[in-house]
Amino acid sequence: ALDLVVQSGPVQSISSFLQRLGRVGRRGEPGSMAFLLRSREEIVFIAAAIAAAATGVTEPVIPIRSPLRVVVQQVILTLLSEGRVGRETLIRRLAGVITPRVDPGKIAGIIGFLESRGDLMNDRGFLMIGPSLEARGRQGAFYSVIGEGRICDVRTGSGDLVGTLPVSSADQVRTRPFRLGGRTWSPGKSDPGESTLSVSPDSFPADPPVFRGTSPGMSATLMMMTASLLNGTLPDPGFPQEVRSAVDEMRVRLPPGTGPDTLVVLQDEGLVLLFTFLGDEWNRVLAYWLREEYRSEYSRSLRTESDGMTIRLSSPGVSSGWVSRVLARYTGQTRAPPLLPAGEPGRLYDSFLPEEMVQEMAETDRLRVDLLITALSERRILEY
Repeated sequence: ALDLVVQSGPVQSISSFLQRLGRVGRRGEPGSMAFLLRSREEIVFIAAAIAAAATGVTEPVIPIRSPLRVVVQQVILTLLSEGRVGRETLIRRLAGVITPRVDPGKIAGIIGFLESRGDLMNDRGFLMIGPSLEARGRQGAFYSVIGEGRICDVRTGSGDLVGTLPVSSADQVRTRPFRLGGRTWSPGKSDPGESTLSVSPDSFPADPPVFRGTSPGMSATLMMMTASLLNGTLPDPGFPQEVRSAVDEMRVRLPPGTGPDTLVVLQDEGLVLLFTFLGDEWNRVLAYWLREEYRSEYSRSLRTESDGMTIRLSSPGVSSGWVSRVLARYTGQTRAPPLLPAGEPGRLYDSFLPEEMVQEMAETDRLRVDLLITALSERRILEY
């Protein structure tokens, strides 16, 4: 157990605060958590996380609702392990085991898409791995998920176990550097089929981190609790005076009525400020919708910047009245406006799906647009 955790900057969710706090004070020993913060706003965000956790509030755990990448994974791994499987048999099998249940027609559509790309081949109703997927397999794309019974131990020259690979995968890297366990290794001399592979660290000690897409940023729950703290509806668990002063200073800078149940639109010298407290990701979605509405109505671009609390809009002709009018349409509807573009697939198996299915997963599981529409429908619009 640790005695002290130091958090640099604000946490981005209540759950991440609790997870880091949980690393100290184990086995009955006392523990502490310190914060290195750069502004009054960051003090308020941390205070909101602490106050919310003290009242038992954290981000909800929402199960995946559209497990389409799991379908792709299971199709590929089933065929890699079994060689040939009847098309209808595979569809029935996957429809019966994947949770939540995926419609068999959608599974058939995914298989048809993989066939059209050459990832799968259909031989009189039996599916097998196609040439395109075989090429990816030769590149080692599936080392971590394919087993074949025969295992090769990967060891350093001193005998320390680095990890294991299927023998067929080890045979593909016996003559070139490869990655395993977060490091790059150079293989020693060995023959195909051997159950041991001796390696030494390559010149690059570890793989660089790879970041895909955009960080979710401040969570919607943390931002709503921040708004509750600022309007006095979230109880103070006993903060020191410095924290209370930061909360008071931030409160007086906000428009009247700002809270977790409002959307506050403020005109400020050619700039429109929209106070939402919806979190970074939902604010990016809402800013995109506003840009699309503006382009459709005026055939011009709308500049937007957003964070977890606000969206800032600046373009000739944009007004608080126009923003309020668009928001009124969103708060009263049950059908979502156009989604954000799907963008580059963010995970291995996304690249095996049609673009509209990647978009569906983004809508239902990453962006949770239906929950955003519900949150908007519960807000009052205040215009200044």
